[in-house]
Amino acid sequence: MAGTIALFGTNYLGIRLAAVLCGLVTIIFAYLLARRAFGYGVALLASAGLAVSFWPVFMSRVGLRAASLPPMATAAAYFFWAGLRQPTVERQLWVYFAWLVSSWEEPSTPILLAG
Repeated sequence: MAGTIALFGTNYLGIRLAAVLCGLVTIIFAYLLARRAFGYGVALLASAGLAVSFWPVFMSRVGLRAASLPPMATAAAYFFWAGLRQPTVERQLWVYFAWLVSSWEEPSTPILLAG
């Protein structure tokens, strides 16, 4: 959010653009995760449902800091799932990247991944 405020100023565009971008990234990572886990049809249904559901749309319209939690959580889940499908050395890198992404937003999340 600090980047969009620095770029556009402290107006509606500067505050809400970060939340909108976080919402779009959430839809992208939800699609990637569902496609990898369940297939193409489920991925389209999940991303379409996420695009029109009340809370994701609400979080994208309001300029709150909490809007950055869903993209980080879905990105961490995607990278963790991708790590489960890889050979041993690559698996460790994917799981470490999932831990890194999850710890960027919420410091208590890596404890859940490690346990």
